[in-house]
Amino acid sequence: DADGNVGASSYSCHFFDQPEYRSLLEALTAKREAGVKVRSAAESGANGSTVSYSPLNSLPWGVVVEQEEDVFLALPHTLERMVVIMGLLSVAVVFLAAWVAMRGLVIPINQLTAEAERISGGELSNPIVSERHDELGRLARTLDSMRVRLKALLDDVQRWNRELERQVQERTAQLYALVHASQALASTLDTDTIFRTILAQARRICGPADAGILFLYDPETQRLTTKASYGFHSDAISKLRLGPGEGIAGQVFSSGQPVVCNSFGEAVEMRRQMTSENRALFDQATAGWSRVQKALGVPLVLEGQVIGALVLHDLRSPGAFASSDVEVLKALADQAATAIKN
Repeated sequence: DADGNVGASSYSCHFFDQPEYRSLLEALTAKREAGVKVRSAAESGANGSTVSYSPLNSLPWGVVVEQEEDVFLALPHTLERMVVIMGLLSVAVVFLAAWVAMRGLVIPINQLTAEAERISGGELSNPIVSERHDELGRLARTLDSMRVRLKALLDDVQRWNRELERQVQERTAQLYALVHASQALASTLDTDTIFRTILAQARRICGPADAGILFLYDPETQRLTTKASYGFHSDAISKLRLGPGEGIAGQVFSSGQPVVCNSFGEAVEMRRQMTSENRALFDQATAGWSRVQKALGVPLVLEGQVIGALVLHDLRSPGAFASSDVEVLKALADQAATAIKN
């Protein structure tokens, strides 16, 4: 109580007989207030202690509890250690998660970088595969789409280059044939040799043509007569006599312009314009072969006057004569007309 009387205690002495306790608890017992006082190690003779006082509500007494500081602070110290350990574990988990996340980003980024370098080096055959559904997956698919478009573009460029090279080779061969034809025509005065040379060079210039006829106009009969041919049955083709406007040769002679039939239908229409007799002769000349697939005719012009026609036929393969074929064949026809005059 306030006088220091002890009702029950683990101590054998009067509590206030010990001056250190009196000084600690007099104020609390007098006011009947709960409180805690700390005894230093020098006062307690040990590690220090904590003295707690709590008054009873129904009696003029109170309860005093003294605990050594180590015991009193054991739970806070344990909690403190747990907090420190949990903090360290949390930091470790955060660093581990960050490392895993970085690995999940760095590796795909390095892979995409390697793919980009491979594309820049011209390796476009291998696709870029990604099963990711995030931004990196989208980037990989975009990069692969760019690879596909770039490969298609390069394939087109290579195809164009091959086509250009083929055209250059054809053009070179055509020009060489023209030079050779000019030399051959200038080296002879025999008309039959000139006619055969013209057809031979025309065949060389226009590879798709597997049959050809050289017509000259006869003013007396007013007909285009066959002077030379190749690829036909010669007996039947040599008997053709075409009037102006009849068939391809007649159309070329009447218009003075090249005529190109790049389809079977156009060739059939030209054939219908022939007389029944000439049509029968033409059918005999092509007997045993496929129907005419395409045809090309150019005029032979001498001093502004059309004197004949050079006609080439393709009896086997469909397709089209190129514009370069028309131009080169016109140049050959001009040389032929000059040679015939001489």
